[in-house]
Amino acid sequence: MKPTDPIVDLDARSFGQHSREALTNDSLRGALDLVTTEFADRRARALSLTPDWEAWREQARAVKAHTLASLDTYLAQFMERAEANGIQVHVARDRKEACTLVAEIIQQTQASTVVKSKSMVTEEIGLNEHLVAQGLEPVETDLGEWIIQLAGEKPSHIIAPAIHHTREDVGRLFHAELGIPETHDVDELTAVARRFLRARFAEAEVGVSGVNFWWPRPAHSWFWKTRATHDYARPCRRCTWRSPVSRRSFHVLLTWMCSCASSHDRQPGRP
Repeated sequence: MKPTDPIVDLDARSFGQHSREALTNDSLRGALDLVTTEFADRRARALSLTPDWEAWREQARAVKAHTLASLDTYLAQFMERAEANGIQVHVARDRKEACTLVAEIIQQTQASTVVKSKSMVTEEIGLNEHLVAQGLEPVETDLGEWIIQLAGEKPSHIIAPAIHHTREDVGRLFHAELGIPETHDVDELTAVARRFLRARFAEAEVGVSGVNFWWPRPAHSWFWKTRATHDYARPCRRCTWRSPVSRRSFHVLLTWMCSCASSHDRQPGRP
């Protein structure tokens, strides 16, 4: 399905034109208004359950700033401990080399289908396009990412990639791309997605995921994904999310280091 929404494929040269077109799109404006209002309500409810959330946020910010200021030290420490735990670490100099490395790793498993957890890194480096060019089939498993993959679009928001689509849009899309009767019921659409995606998990032998936090302990290496994508994999014995390598499945974890991150000012006394 070809994208027709003006929010797709924006660049600096055409931003003004696309913006004017988007402002005349009642469906798009309605979807954004609904979702942003819902986001605000959910945020307010979550904050009401955590009275000291500002202190938690400040602590997280301080930890991040300190880590970036000493990134060379922490990265070397992580790589050493990860490899000691049996994880193979690859370092890519740029997006092209990163895509090539991932494709080669996947091809070594002789797999053809790749299930992906939500990852902005893979969007930034164009991993899906590279895998398709290599004859591989990447399948997004985050619901929003899967919706825009079916629509042939790019994410329109970092945490809500399909924020510009209404349930009616998704119903028509699923009808056209999956051959199901058109429905606009959210529960029915979610059930359809779960059925299709669980089947892809069952047949895939390689998983690709982004990483939000690495925690390199001496005996363990943990990664933390804040999305609920993993629920799809839990009933599937062939999918392994806690270990990067198993006999019947393989998991590629991608994290992206900013080349200028080590130049951040060090903050003395930070944890």
